[in-house]
Amino acid sequence: MNDTDAVNYAQLKRSVEEANTYTDQKMGEMNSKIKGVENKMSGGIASAMAMAGLPQAYAPGANMTSIAGGTFNGESAVAIGVSMVSESGGWVYKLQGTSNSQGDYSAAIGAGFQW
Repeated sequence: MNDTDAVNYAQLKRSVEEANTYTDQKMGEMNSKIKGVENKMSGGIASAMAMAGLPQAYAPGANMTSIAGGTFNGESAVAIGVSMVSESGGWVYKLQGTSNSQGDYSAAIGAGFQW
């Protein structure tokens, strides 16, 4: 077949339908990937919310173990933490971890000096 050959309507229609089917399939795949990224992101935000909800020790010499939960856009997370304040009250230490409904785990550690 040459570029200058005539095409009948059935051939043209079939070609357009194949192109539409291919485009619809690729758009469906892309939408599925976007939804997966959205779910992972929402799980991560739920984890951040849970960690942010953890209370911490504040009095000199005090220690605290804490638990908190978070949710965002249909995803949820639970966080646990341990914190302590030095005897002088100058140093604050914190360790926390979380797990979310997407099956992801994360952890954070921090220390601060106050005066």
